[in-house]
Amino acid sequence: MRTIWVVVADRARARMFECRGASGALVEVVDLIHPQSRRPAHLAGTDAPGRSYDRFGGARHAMVPRKNKKAFDICVFAREIAEQLAKACREGRFERLYLLAEPRLLGALRRALDTSTRRRLVAHQCLDVVARPAPVIRRHLPRYL
Repeated sequence: MRTIWVVVADRARARMFECRGASGALVEVVDLIHPQSRRPAHLAGTDAPGRSYDRFGGARHAMVPRKNKKAFDICVFAREIAEQLAKACREGRFERLYLLAEPRLLGALRRALDTSTRRRLVAHQCLDVVARPAPVIRRHLPRYL
């Protein structure tokens, strides 16, 4: 009997479900929470950008931050999810993988997956269903996994 994992995630939470057999029910095995991603943008960094003078003249202007803190937090969480999946893959806990994640996280997560986990990836969808119960999530998947 084939073991299938389904990962549903948004920028702050990821739930991993296990499904025994192609038409089995989903059973939650891992629930990851990333509290840094829940922070409002104004709390993620400094309160205001720094000020700078122009090279010529006395004009001043606000400096633009070099990186987007929310995007950075999403990439960090995607790597954390990918590490959990890689560990489970090495332990042989699943043979097939489905990803349902919000668009901002899905791209980062696909890039963060290692080669052996990526080989087990069957399908992925841009869907934010992390707060839904398991039977509702199951309806978004093919009838036979």
